[in-house]
Amino acid sequence: MFELTSEKGSLASFNYPLPYDLYPVDCLWTITVNKYKQIELSFDVFNLSGSTPKCLDSDYVEFGNGNATFAKRMQRLCGSGKPSTIKSKDSVMWFRFVSTGKTKYPGFKASYKSVG
Repeated sequence: MFELTSEKGSLASFNYPLPYDLYPVDCLWTITVNKYKQIELSFDVFNLSGSTPKCLDSDYVEFGNGNATFAKRMQRLCGSGKPSTIKSKDSVMWFRFVSTGKTKYPGFKASYKSVG
């Protein structure tokens, strides 16, 4: 698990800017900003495998509010369409990237900042 505690920063898929490799990957980040702020996350690059409604059998990112151990997932994303900006409900957000290892794609790069 990677812990990001700056008021702004970035995260990316394994091996970015090169395509992620052909083996399974499961990376988890926790982003924590000032307790009176929220987190705004936007994607600079987003190109993963799959585009089924629930991202079944494809590589994906998912995220939620709070600590990943206890927090409920807000959304799961896959495919190549760049998602809209995401805003947390509080000062902690978890973010997870999962690759099945079946395909090789460019991946993602995301930036975050504290707002509010």
